[in-house]
Amino acid sequence: MFKFFKRKTKGGSEASVQDEKKFSSFVLMAFVLLLPLFFIPFPSFSFFFSKGILIALVTVILSIVWLVNRLRDSKFTYSNNPIILTSIALPLIYLISSLLSGSVMTSFMGQGFEIGTSFYMVALFLLMFLTSSVVNTKERAYYLFFVFFISFFIISIYQGLRLIIGPEFLSFGVLGDPASNLIGKWNELALFYGLTAILSLVTIEFVNRSVLVKVLSYVVLLVSLFFVALVNFNTVWIVLGIFSFVLVSYIISANKFSLETPGGFKAKRLPIVSFLVIVLSTAIVLGNYGDAGTTDNTSLGETLSNRFSVVSSELKLTPLGTWEIAKETLKSRSAFLGAGPNRFVTEWLKYKPAALNNTQFWNVDFNSGYSFILSSVVTVGLLGFVLWIVFLGFLFIAGFKAVFIPKNDKAEGYLLPLAFLTTVYLWLFSIIYIPSHAVMALTFVFTGVLFALLMQNGVIATKEISFAKNQKHNFILVLILIFLMLVTLVTGYVVTQKFLAAAYSQKGLIELNKEGAQLGDVENNIIKAINLSNGDAYYRFMSELALVKLQGLLSKSDLPEDELKTQFQNILGQAVDNAVRATQIDSTNYQNWVSLGRVYETVIMFGVQGSYEQAVNAYLQAINLNPQNPALAFSLGVLEYNTKNYDNAVIALERAVILQPYYSDAKYFLGLTYYNLDRVDEAILQFKDLQTLNPESKEIVDILDNLESGASPFAGFQNAQTTQDTEETTTEEETAE
Repeated sequence: MFKFFKRKTKGGSEASVQDEKKFSSFVLMAFVLLLPLFFIPFPSFSFFFSKGILIALVTVILSIVWLVNRLRDSKFTYSNNPIILTSIALPLIYLISSLLSGSVMTSFMGQGFEIGTSFYMVALFLLMFLTSSVVNTKERAYYLFFVFFISFFIISIYQGLRLIIGPEFLSFGVLGDPASNLIGKWNELALFYGLTAILSLVTIEFVNRSVLVKVLSYVVLLVSLFFVALVNFNTVWIVLGIFSFVLVSYIISANKFSLETPGGFKAKRLPIVSFLVIVLSTAIVLGNYGDAGTTDNTSLGETLSNRFSVVSSELKLTPLGTWEIAKETLKSRSAFLGAGPNRFVTEWLKYKPAALNNTQFWNVDFNSGYSFILSSVVTVGLLGFVLWIVFLGFLFIAGFKAVFIPKNDKAEGYLLPLAFLTTVYLWLFSIIYIPSHAVMALTFVFTGVLFALLMQNGVIATKEISFAKNQKHNFILVLILIFLMLVTLVTGYVVTQKFLAAAYSQKGLIELNKEGAQLGDVENNIIKAINLSNGDAYYRFMSELALVKLQGLLSKSDLPEDELKTQFQNILGQAVDNAVRATQIDSTNYQNWVSLGRVYETVIMFGVQGSYEQAVNAYLQAINLNPQNPALAFSLGVLEYNTKNYDNAVIALERAVILQPYYSDAKYFLGLTYYNLDRVDEAILQFKDLQTLNPESKEIVDILDNLESGASPFAGFQNAQTTQDTEETTTEEETAE
């Protein structure tokens, strides 16, 4: 089907460069093959971090090879095309925004696996440019699509066997849920198969020379449609229908004007297959909307989900909800460059609507908005968002024009539309969805393929510059290239450390959740994580672990008093130091301040001077960062209640109840606080509300009877004080969780 050409090289240096390009091509193709499949099959390794480390390491390897090539030939290819210029400007904006974010490390790299950090944005754009450099021939572009389809078949076999045998099949302790898959989120599986459906349609409609290719294309299409139906992500059906409609329109237009279609074949027939996909997509979309809220009819997706016992849901903000957060951010000093990459959650916590507290999602911290591109208004501001729009606009326009340029090369006529449709499809889901690592990396790789084809086709004009003949310029170039090589190696080392740290942390968490957990083993794993990566989450973990150890120590009765006191002071000191260190690393994360508040709250019990003030200050800092969270106001209120500062407790607890009118725990303590302030009538009202919210609670009935009869709330309770103390402790622990 395809004709490949061998090229001879002249001179040892040029031959060496060609060998290195072949190596880069092999690495890139292996990456496209493995990326949708790859994960480390151990529970202690995060699934998404496994994808992230692969992306980072492949980018590092390709970068080093590219730098070595430039050291050898001293030649650079560049372009002044607006697409190239904006794609250089975007990662720079991410870096600058990170530096001004107020929490540089969180914004730059985070815990090491967040796709929205400036590190990953730089890595992905670099991967895009490296792909365009590696795919410098049409046969390499073919090979890239070929290995992508190999990946498709492997994933399909794996997912199909899991559907037939059960989710425990080859789960490796990681993919145990029926909705677990190799791509990422459940909806992303539909996104992946939507892409393969479109690619198979293009091949079916335009490639006529190979029966084997035709048969395989039909197989790909049928399998893809099955999995899209199984996941039943309505957006994919809509997009698939639109792309099929565009394909049908293009072929009919080509018939009318006797134009050659991609692949060099004249379309002399109605594109039946694409038309049937339009009909199927329309029917399923209308069926999904028509069945909403009814039980009489079941859609195809629901039928398949029920048949294979796959249930999954994905929670994300609406476009309007995202825009409300963006609007508030744009009113602040963050308008131009945003709050910083990976910092959407900080703006969400500041500006989330109070009405959300009346829903079951009142305590959800959203790390992103409705879509990746729309979230960029918050993270990288107006400048970043406008650059995204400009970049995508120029990219789509250039690709659209290139599709209609007459081509003498049939291979080019097939590849260019294929790469263009792939790129548009993937970027479209960045506009309307939040892709994770695999889909996002594929987006940039196939954009790089489109870049390469546009350059080969002359749509993107390029120039070559050489520093080989000027020794002074060559010397400066060598210095810069060696420096960049060192930076690349250091980056790879840091990413590896982050990855290992996350693995140790996850291992410690798994050990902690085991029955009869050995706290010493847990602590050793977290210490290893801290030694590898100085993250605030690890220090916060250590602080919470110290509190657990403290509780265990106080329950021991066989230790001498001096030894007990010494161990107590050491553990308490560790708890305080680790909590303080977490706030120093990221003072904008409210969870760090909550952890510090809990530690100082524990210290209060032992009469340590200044601990009350420190605890109150920590909780106030947390509330300042997350003002709409009723749980934080409740924690402060309980602290004030336990220290008998009832006037302060009322203020905090009333705030919690205002934010969450159905917050039973807050009403419980607010009622007790009112009683201690001789505001009995108000206390009775709170417990009447509690009785409505908890009609089966005998304790609330008894407390209410006591209050209405003029007795103390716990009059007649056996071990009344113990009951109250237990209730307080339990409530605080639930809040922390």
